[in-house]
Amino acid sequence: MKKIILLFLLCMKLLCIEDFYSIDKEPLQVKIEKQIKKYDNFVLEFLYKYKIKGRVVAIKEYYFDNLSGLITHDIGVTWGIMSHTKYFNQVEWSQSNRLLNFSFKKKLIDEIGENNMLDHIANVHLIPKNKKIKKEIEKIKKNDIVTFYGYLVNIKKINKKYYEYAKTSITRTDRGMGACEIMYVIKVDINVNHTRFFN
Repeated sequence: MKKIILLFLLCMKLLCIEDFYSIDKEPLQVKIEKQIKKYDNFVLEFLYKYKIKGRVVAIKEYYFDNLSGLITHDIGVTWGIMSHTKYFNQVEWSQSNRLLNFSFKKKLIDEIGENNMLDHIANVHLIPKNKKIKKEIEKIKKNDIVTFYGYLVNIKKINKKYYEYAKTSITRTDRGMGACEIMYVIKVDINVNHTRFFN
């Protein structure tokens, strides 16, 4: 009985820790010698090794756009100050048309600063290496802590009469269209949000 009570108290304590899932480390990016690889009708240009750990704000699978045969999912993540629950919960998040959308009150910007906020949010276009990685990505839910390992890549889609290009962001400080990272994912680690165990 004592063990059950102690376990219950421990679980309650964990649930009450506001920043249980805050992430302090910045994404890691290392330049590599450029490599070109072909996948079906796509050519990938590998530019950087990349590792990002983030708290998931949204994830969406795409089926019908021009890149869905390669980029299966977009995932919105935060880290640093924006992964702290105090600030994370002040933002409303959604995804559509390959964009991460968010809205918030001005007091959030007044408290932490616009750059401090926007530099710790990313919308990442995910290219799973294989079906196993894709299935791992499909398990991810909002509020999970996820670490992706892989590469930042540019994409060229080859059609009969023309080419389509998509370039990855290579900095966390850009904004708007073209600011998304395109990531070829070779490994995924998921730390499931603790509240999911109680639902």
